[in-house]
Amino acid sequence: MKNALALLVMAPLAAFAWPLAEYTWQQGLQPSFMESEANSICYLTGVSGKFRGAGESVKIERLNGYYYLNGSSHQEGIQAWAMCIENQESGTLGADYTWNQMMQLPIIMKDSRSNTCYLTGLSGKFMGGGEMVEITNSGNLWILSGISSQTGVSANANCISSKDSNLHVTFEWSQGQAPVTMTNTQTSICVLQKVRGAFSGGAESVRITQQNGKYVLSGSSNQHGVSAKALCISRNG
Repeated sequence: MKNALALLVMAPLAAFAWPLAEYTWQQGLQPSFMESEANSICYLTGVSGKFRGAGESVKIERLNGYYYLNGSSHQEGIQAWAMCIENQESGTLGADYTWNQMMQLPIIMKDSRSNTCYLTGLSGKFMGGGEMVEITNSGNLWILSGISSQTGVSANANCISSKDSNLHVTFEWSQGQAPVTMTNTQTSICVLQKVRGAFSGGAESVRITQQNGKYVLSGSSNQHGVSAKALCISRNG
């Protein structure tokens, strides 16, 4: 990991340009307008709140050529964060991939050697460690899947081209753990690939933030089993 991390910190900028924009949406507000789909990539970086059924959701949506951060809730405290970065190698993204707990098989996405896949939304009843949505790398393929002992759990994801999988570094945070310092904000981007645990209100959250020039993966919880995973890649694609 140390060698890969050094490459991440020192790699030159190419496919993704500075600055990085950050957005938030919370329950009761209109969708948050973000960036143009034509030359930007937007990805989910955090969620918080009381997820108690299919009525609770957060999602990055694409409408009329623009990204919006949106959600819904019949409960309280639902909030989401996203980041967007200019994509100098612009191109139209394909449709989001969607997994839900009624599916018997995971969703196969892109080749992990030449792509990075990231969460764009989630919904459902997150009651504990048995509820999870996750992107994993299996046999050089990105896989979208999850587990649930409850109802309505689903996830959305998308993928971008990334030229060198050796520059991919994974970080994980779990409830009770200190915040995890990741990579340099000027030479990398970090995307959310897993959310797990009991989300019962505003005290439960997982999030990627920017602090002192580094990305940090952290969260909070008064419940149990809350955790998250992030993947960081070099901005040279």
